[in-house]
Amino acid sequence: MLLTRNPLTVVCDKSSVEAAVTKLSLAPKALNDWMPAVSELLISNVSLPFQFDDEYMLSCAYPVASTSVGWLTRITVMSNDHGIYCYVMTPFAKTGEVDLGALKDYVEAIIQSGVDGLTCIASTCEGAYLSEQERFDVTKAVCKIAGGRVRVNVGAGAISTRESIRYAKHAEDGGATALMVDMQTYFPVTMDEAYRHYMAIAESVTIPIRLYNIPAPNKFDFTPERLVQMASISRITSIKEASGDVNRTRDIKALCGSRFAIFCGFHYMLLDAFRLGAVGWEAGLHPLIARLCVDLYRTLAVERDAPKSERLFQQLLPLFTLFRYYGVPQTLKAMSVWSDIKLGDPRPPLSPLPPAQLKLLEQILRDLELI
Repeated sequence: MLLTRNPLTVVCDKSSVEAAVTKLSLAPKALNDWMPAVSELLISNVSLPFQFDDEYMLSCAYPVASTSVGWLTRITVMSNDHGIYCYVMTPFAKTGEVDLGALKDYVEAIIQSGVDGLTCIASTCEGAYLSEQERFDVTKAVCKIAGGRVRVNVGAGAISTRESIRYAKHAEDGGATALMVDMQTYFPVTMDEAYRHYMAIAESVTIPIRLYNIPAPNKFDFTPERLVQMASISRITSIKEASGDVNRTRDIKALCGSRFAIFCGFHYMLLDAFRLGAVGWEAGLHPLIARLCVDLYRTLAVERDAPKSERLFQQLLPLFTLFRYYGVPQTLKAMSVWSDIKLGDPRPPLSPLPPAQLKLLEQILRDLELI
């Protein structure tokens, strides 16, 4: 069995498959039908689950392409994840507690705007400021509100591997369709340690992982060449690239091909990221701006209308620039002033948007004819 260049490719010969069949105590109907008997392939100690129906059609937890020549079969594992995911802000009541009632109204409004997915308990969601019980309450609430209508990514990043595994298992049990995992650090972490961290999380769950590269707060950077190594962890199917260098998207594509779906992590980098190969957008949203952002994503990624997407992007750029310099949670929560959905203030030590920037935000929203 050979592991070749990304996208992750496995070449199996007859003896490899027969060994797997023997190990799994499976019996193919005929010698030439050995492939349907294989329910699992092991690649560099990474288990890839495969299943076959009565017609011997290949199905897999991951997108697959399969071709067969004689006794050789090539199975290519790729990622087809894409879309616009809303980074769900965590609403706080005036008492400072999580406001689950506001969360319900907020998430429902975001789903109605047409997003493809939701991400909760991650960095911009103020996940780092939540207690464990608050994390679990928000996860349960968001998954229940989504009710299978959209995908739900749940943040499972933590400083210790043990804690990340606990968060990951709880997220899966609560209905998450994927995990968002960043490499949080206190002491410096080597690449080998980071790899083992993600491998341990991957082995503890059965849902995909979106690797979140955000080196500014985490002090660990998944550079493109490091992602080549991470590609052998099959459960990692996508990357949220938030290093601040948009050219990383191009380099990841060059080194890893279609192995990972790449998600843009910054509003203001969206156009350039898609030109360089991104297929998804992780965006903090408030219902006031959600439909405009969904329209921008659809125009850019689905309709592929470059002039129209450029116009929409330029209209939203003043807002995106405000996010960049004054904070996404602070700015989005400030929009509650003009909305029935109240997200409250950020949790200290973060402060609300200052008065001068609040005035600027109001003018931007008026220019966009949103208030």
